[in-house]
Amino acid sequence: MGPIAGVTRAPDPVPRGVAVLDGRAAGPPSRERHWARVGLGAASVLAGLFLWEAIGTLGLINRIVLSPPRDVAAAAVQLVRSGELAMHVGVSLHELVVGLTLAVAVGLPMGVLAGWFRRVAWVLRPLTGAFYATPIIVFAPLMVAWLGIGFWDKAILVFLEGFFQVFVTVSAGVRALDDAWLRVASAFAARPAFTFRTVVLPGAVPYILVGVRLATGRGLVTVVVAELLASTAGLGWMVAYYGQTFKIANVFVVLLVTAGLGVLADAGIRRLEGHVEQWRATV
Repeated sequence: MGPIAGVTRAPDPVPRGVAVLDGRAAGPPSRERHWARVGLGAASVLAGLFLWEAIGTLGLINRIVLSPPRDVAAAAVQLVRSGELAMHVGVSLHELVVGLTLAVAVGLPMGVLAGWFRRVAWVLRPLTGAFYATPIIVFAPLMVAWLGIGFWDKAILVFLEGFFQVFVTVSAGVRALDDAWLRVASAFAARPAFTFRTVVLPGAVPYILVGVRLATGRGLVTVVVAELLASTAGLGWMVAYYGQTFKIANVFVVLLVTAGLGVLADAGIRRLEGHVEQWRATV
Protein backbone atom coordinates (compact mmCIF):
# COMPACT_ATOMS: atom_id res chain seq x y z
CA MET A 1 0.00 0.00 0.00
CA GLY A 2 1.40 3.42 -0.98
CA PRO A 3 1.74 6.38 1.35
CA ILE A 4 -1.38 8.38 2.19
CA ALA A 5 -1.35 11.99 1.06
CA GLY A 6 -0.71 14.47 3.86
CA VAL A 7 0.55 11.85 6.32
CA THR A 8 4.23 11.72 7.17
CA ARG A 9 5.65 8.25 7.65
CA ALA A 10 7.51 7.76 10.94
CA PRO A 11 11.23 7.11 10.41
CA ASP A 12 12.57 3.66 10.98
CA PRO A 13 14.41 3.20 14.27
CA VAL A 14 18.13 3.87 13.99
CA PRO A 15 20.29 0.88 14.97
CA ARG A 16 22.62 1.49 17.89
CA GLY A 17 25.95 2.89 16.79
CA VAL A 18 24.66 4.07 13.36
CA ALA A 19 25.09 7.77 12.65
CA VAL A 20 21.94 9.88 12.35
CA LEU A 21 21.31 12.93 10.17
CA ASP A 22 22.81 15.48 12.56
CA GLY A 23 26.10 13.61 12.54
CA ARG A 24 25.79 12.10 16.00
CA ALA A 25 25.64 8.39 16.75
CA ALA A 26 23.60 6.65 19.32
CA GLY A 27 25.79 6.28 22.37
CA PRO A 28 26.77 3.06 24.08
CA PRO A 29 24.67 1.76 26.95
CA SER A 30 24.81 3.74 30.17
CA ARG A 31 26.67 0.92 31.93
CA GLU A 32 29.38 1.00 29.29
CA ARG A 33 29.67 4.78 29.62
CA HIS A 34 29.91 4.39 33.40
CA TRP A 35 32.77 1.92 33.21
CA ALA A 36 34.47 4.05 30.55
CA ARG A 37 34.41 7.01 32.95
CA VAL A 38 35.68 4.81 35.78
CA GLY A 39 38.49 3.52 33.59
CA LEU A 40 39.56 7.00 32.54
CA GLY A 41 39.50 8.18 36.14
CA ALA A 42 41.54 5.21 37.33
CA ALA A 43 44.05 5.74 34.52
CA SER A 44 44.54 9.38 35.50
CA VAL A 45 45.05 8.43 39.15
CA LEU A 46 47.59 5.73 38.25
CA ALA A 47 49.43 8.15 35.98
CA GLY A 48 49.60 10.70 38.78
CA LEU A 49 50.91 8.11 41.24
CA PHE A 50 53.53 6.93 38.75
CA LEU A 51 54.73 10.49 38.18
CA TRP A 52 54.76 11.15 41.92
CA GLU A 53 56.80 7.99 42.57
CA ALA A 54 59.21 8.79 39.74
CA ILE A 55 59.87 12.29 41.09
CA GLY A 56 60.63 10.89 44.54
CA THR A 57 62.72 7.95 43.30
CA LEU A 58 64.84 10.05 40.94
CA GLY A 59 65.45 12.62 43.65
CA LEU A 60 64.08 15.50 41.60
CA ILE A 61 62.55 16.88 44.81
CA ASN A 62 63.85 16.30 48.33
CA ARG A 63 62.01 13.39 49.97
CA ILE A 64 61.63 15.50 53.12
CA VAL A 65 59.50 17.93 51.12
CA LEU A 66 57.66 15.43 48.89
CA SER A 67 57.44 11.88 50.21
CA PRO A 68 56.92 9.27 47.45
CA PRO A 69 53.83 7.04 47.50
CA ARG A 70 55.79 4.12 49.01
CA ASP A 71 56.64 6.18 52.08
CA VAL A 72 53.06 7.45 52.32
CA ALA A 73 51.71 3.89 52.15
CA ALA A 74 54.12 2.76 54.88
CA ALA A 75 53.09 5.71 57.06
CA ALA A 76 49.41 4.90 56.48
CA VAL A 77 49.92 1.29 57.60
CA GLN A 78 51.71 2.45 60.74
CA LEU A 79 49.00 5.01 61.61
CA VAL A 80 46.23 2.47 61.06
CA ARG A 81 47.91 -0.28 63.09
CA SER A 82 48.56 2.06 66.01
CA GLY A 83 44.94 3.21 66.04
CA GLU A 84 46.05 6.84 65.95
CA LEU A 85 44.42 7.59 62.62
CA ALA A 86 41.07 6.11 63.61
CA MET A 87 41.04 8.07 66.86
CA HIS A 88 41.66 11.42 65.20
CA VAL A 89 39.23 10.69 62.36
CA GLY A 90 36.60 9.91 64.98
CA VAL A 91 37.20 13.24 66.72
CA SER A 92 36.81 15.23 63.51
CA LEU A 93 33.75 13.29 62.37
CA HIS A 94 32.10 13.76 65.77
CA GLU A 95 32.56 17.52 65.54
CA LEU A 96 31.35 17.53 61.94
CA VAL A 97 28.24 15.40 62.47
CA VAL A 98 27.06 17.28 65.55
CA GLY A 99 27.59 20.65 63.87
CA LEU A 100 25.80 19.58 60.69
CA THR A 101 22.90 18.08 62.63
CA LEU A 102 22.38 21.35 64.46
CA ALA A 103 22.72 23.29 61.20
CA VAL A 104 20.04 21.25 59.44
CA ALA A 105 17.75 21.21 62.49
CA VAL A 106 17.80 25.02 62.68
CA GLY A 107 18.49 26.06 59.09
CA LEU A 108 15.81 23.89 57.45
CA PRO A 109 12.72 25.25 59.26
CA MET A 110 14.03 28.82 59.20
CA GLY A 111 14.76 28.52 55.49
CA VAL A 112 11.24 27.25 54.82
CA LEU A 113 9.74 30.10 56.86
CA ALA A 114 11.87 32.70 55.09
CA GLY A 115 10.92 31.30 51.70
CA TRP A 116 7.23 30.98 52.52
CA PHE A 117 6.68 34.24 54.41
CA ARG A 118 8.19 37.38 52.89
CA ARG A 119 8.14 39.31 56.15
CA VAL A 120 10.30 36.66 57.80
CA ALA A 121 12.74 36.96 54.90
CA TRP A 122 12.81 40.75 55.26
CA VAL A 123 13.66 40.43 58.95
CA LEU A 124 16.37 37.80 58.50
CA ARG A 125 17.90 38.94 55.21
CA PRO A 126 20.29 41.63 56.57
CA LEU A 127 21.71 39.32 59.25
CA THR A 128 21.98 36.23 57.08
CA GLY A 129 23.41 38.22 54.18
CA ALA A 130 26.17 39.66 56.35
CA PHE A 131 27.12 36.30 57.88
CA TYR A 132 26.85 34.39 54.59
CA ALA A 133 29.41 36.72 53.01
CA THR A 134 31.80 36.40 55.97
CA PRO A 135 34.24 33.46 56.25
CA ILE A 136 33.03 31.66 59.37
CA ILE A 137 36.54 30.57 60.30
CA VAL A 138 37.33 34.17 61.35
CA PHE A 139 35.16 33.49 64.40
CA ALA A 140 37.50 30.71 65.56
CA PRO A 141 39.39 32.94 68.04
CA LEU A 142 36.09 34.06 69.56
CA MET A 143 34.87 30.47 69.87
CA VAL A 144 38.11 29.50 71.61
CA ALA A 145 37.83 32.48 73.97
CA TRP A 146 34.20 31.76 74.79
CA LEU A 147 34.15 27.94 74.77
CA GLY A 148 37.79 26.95 75.19
CA ILE A 149 39.83 24.54 73.09
CA GLY A 150 37.86 21.34 72.79
CA PHE A 151 34.80 19.90 71.12
CA TRP A 152 32.21 22.66 71.14
CA ASP A 153 34.30 25.42 69.59
CA LYS A 154 34.67 23.28 66.44
CA ALA A 155 31.08 22.03 66.46
CA ILE A 156 29.67 25.57 66.73
CA LEU A 157 31.86 26.75 63.86
CA VAL A 158 30.53 23.87 61.72
CA PHE A 159 27.00 24.78 62.81
CA LEU A 160 27.45 28.39 61.72
CA GLU A 161 29.00 27.38 58.39
CA GLY A 162 26.33 24.79 57.67
CA PHE A 163 23.38 26.85 58.92
CA PHE A 164 23.83 29.61 56.38
CA GLN A 165 24.39 27.14 53.55
CA VAL A 166 21.16 25.30 54.38
CA PHE A 167 19.16 28.42 55.17
CA VAL A 168 20.05 30.32 52.00
CA THR A 169 19.58 27.30 49.71
CA VAL A 170 16.27 26.16 51.22
CA SER A 171 14.75 29.65 51.33
CA ALA A 172 15.71 30.18 47.68
CA GLY A 173 14.22 26.79 46.79
CA VAL A 174 10.89 27.53 48.47
CA ARG A 175 10.68 30.91 46.74
CA ALA A 176 11.42 29.24 43.40
CA LEU A 177 8.42 26.90 43.59
CA ASP A 178 6.13 27.03 40.57
CA ASP A 179 3.23 29.37 41.35
CA ALA A 180 0.95 27.18 39.23
CA TRP A 181 1.24 24.37 41.80
CA LEU A 182 0.27 26.72 44.60
CA ARG A 183 -2.65 28.14 42.62
CA VAL A 184 -4.00 24.65 41.97
CA ALA A 185 -3.82 23.83 45.68
CA SER A 186 -5.55 27.11 46.51
CA ALA A 187 -8.27 26.48 43.92
CA PHE A 188 -9.11 23.21 45.66
CA ALA A 189 -9.17 25.00 49.04
CA ALA A 190 -6.33 22.84 50.30
CA ARG A 191 -5.33 23.36 53.90
CA PRO A 192 -1.90 24.90 54.55
CA ALA A 193 -0.61 21.67 56.10
CA PHE A 194 -1.73 19.66 53.07
CA THR A 195 -0.21 22.22 50.69
CA PHE A 196 3.06 22.13 52.57
CA ARG A 197 3.20 18.32 52.61
CA THR A 198 2.21 17.74 48.98
CA VAL A 199 3.54 20.85 47.21
CA VAL A 200 6.14 22.76 49.20
CA LEU A 201 8.08 19.85 50.69
CA PRO A 202 8.45 17.75 47.50
CA GLY A 203 9.37 20.88 45.56
CA ALA A 204 11.96 22.01 48.09
CA VAL A 205 13.60 18.64 48.78
CA PRO A 206 16.20 18.97 45.98
CA TYR A 207 17.25 22.33 47.39
CA ILE A 208 17.40 20.86 50.88
CA LEU A 209 19.79 18.14 49.73
CA VAL A 210 21.92 20.65 47.82
CA GLY A 211 22.14 22.73 50.98
CA VAL A 212 23.15 19.70 53.03
CA ARG A 213 25.76 18.73 50.45
CA LEU A 214 27.25 22.22 50.42
CA ALA A 215 27.15 22.38 54.21
CA THR A 216 28.93 19.03 54.48
CA GLY A 217 31.79 20.06 52.22
CA ARG A 218 32.21 23.46 53.85
CA GLY A 219 31.82 21.93 57.30
CA LEU A 220 34.64 19.45 56.71
CA VAL A 221 36.92 22.28 55.62
CA THR A 222 35.92 24.29 58.69
CA VAL A 223 36.68 21.41 61.05
CA VAL A 224 40.14 20.81 59.62
CA VAL A 225 41.09 24.50 59.54
CA ALA A 226 39.78 25.09 63.06
CA GLU A 227 41.79 22.11 64.31
CA LEU A 228 44.85 23.51 62.56
CA LEU A 229 44.46 26.76 64.49
CA ALA A 230 43.70 25.43 67.97
CA SER A 231 43.04 21.83 68.98
CA THR A 232 44.39 18.85 70.84
CA ALA A 233 43.10 16.16 68.46
CA GLY A 234 41.59 15.68 65.02
CA LEU A 235 42.73 15.63 61.41
CA GLY A 236 43.75 19.28 61.45
CA TRP A 237 45.82 18.72 64.58
CA MET A 238 47.60 15.82 62.85
CA VAL A 239 48.48 18.02 59.87
CA ALA A 240 49.85 20.75 62.14
CA TYR A 241 51.80 18.35 64.36
CA TYR A 242 53.33 16.23 61.61
CA GLY A 243 54.06 19.30 59.51
CA GLN A 244 56.01 20.89 62.37
CA THR A 245 57.97 17.67 62.92
CA PHE A 246 58.65 17.25 59.17
CA LYS A 247 56.86 13.89 58.94
CA ILE A 248 55.59 14.75 55.49
CA ALA A 249 54.49 11.20 54.67
CA ASN A 250 52.10 11.33 57.63
CA VAL A 251 50.81 14.70 56.44
CA PHE A 252 50.01 13.19 53.05
CA VAL A 253 48.14 10.34 54.73
CA VAL A 254 45.92 12.80 56.60
CA LEU A 255 45.34 14.87 53.46
CA LEU A 256 44.33 11.79 51.47
CA VAL A 257 42.00 10.61 54.24
CA THR A 258 40.38 14.04 54.44
CA ALA A 259 39.90 14.13 50.68
CA GLY A 260 38.45 10.62 50.77
CA LEU A 261 35.94 11.59 53.45
CA GLY A 262 34.83 14.55 51.36
CA VAL A 263 34.43 12.45 48.22
CA LEU A 264 32.47 9.73 50.04
CA ALA A 265 30.14 12.25 51.68
CA ASP A 266 29.49 14.03 48.38
CA ALA A 267 28.88 10.76 46.53
CA GLY A 268 26.51 9.53 49.23
CA ILE A 269 24.42 12.69 49.18
CA ARG A 270 24.33 12.71 45.37
CA ARG A 271 23.07 9.12 45.39
CA LEU A 272 20.41 10.16 47.90
CA GLU A 273 19.42 12.97 45.55
CA GLY A 274 18.82 10.41 42.82
CA HIS A 275 16.53 8.36 45.06
CA VAL A 276 14.67 11.49 46.11
CA GLU A 277 14.07 12.44 42.48
CA GLN A 278 12.44 9.04 41.95
CA TRP A 279 10.29 9.63 45.05
CA ARG A 280 9.23 13.08 43.84
CA ALA A 281 8.07 11.57 40.56
CA THR A 282 5.58 9.41 42.47
CA VAL A 283 4.26 12.16 44.77
